[in-house]
Amino acid sequence: MHTEPVKLSEVISQVISTNKSKYLEWVKVPNSTSYQYIEQVLEELTNPAFILGKLNHELGHYDYQPLGKVLVVVSESYPLATLMSAIALLLTGNQGLIKANSTMPIVSHFLDELAQYYQHGITIEDWAGIKTFEYLNINNFDGVLLGGGEDLIEHFRAKTPAPIRLIEFGPKISVIALKKSSFSS
Repeated sequence: MHTEPVKLSEVISQVISTNKSKYLEWVKVPNSTSYQYIEQVLEELTNPAFILGKLNHELGHYDYQPLGKVLVVVSESYPLATLMSAIALLLTGNQGLIKANSTMPIVSHFLDELAQYYQHGITIEDWAGIKTFEYLNINNFDGVLLGGGEDLIEHFRAKTPAPIRLIEFGPKISVIALKKSSFSS
C-alpha cells in the first residue's frame, strides 16, 4: 500500500520550502531563463496542492498500484529531472534506484531531509553514462523509468527483459514557427 499522497505532498513541500535557496545555489545557471524556470518550479513545489494537481494530471483518478522497485534514468540536462523523478516515485508508492551525476547534491540532500519524516526506500547512485549501468542486475527491478534521448531509450529497450515494464519519456521534438519573410533572400 502506498503512502497517502496528501500527507506526503505536505512533507515534500516542507522539505523543498526549507531548502529551496540551497538547491538554487547548486544549479549552475544563474541569471538565465532556465534558472528562472527552475526557480519557478521549486516555488511551485512548495505548494502541496500543486504537487497533488500534478499527480492527478499525470495519473488521473485511476486506482493505480505501485510497480515495486523502479530504476530511474533521466537526462540531467534539466537539473530538476532527477528531483521530480524522486517525487514521482514517492507519490506513486514505489521504491527504487535513481541514476544521478551532476544533480547528485540536490537529490541526495532532498532524500536525506525527507528521511527525517518518511522512510522512502529510494537510493541514488552516481554513474556517468548509459553503458556504465551494466553492473546492475536489471532483473532486480519491476520497472524502468527513462527520460532522455534516443540512444538512452534504444539502449534500455535492447537490454531490458520483457516482464520488466519500460516507461519512456523522450526524445522530445521542438517546434518553431518561421515567418514566410524569413525565407526571402
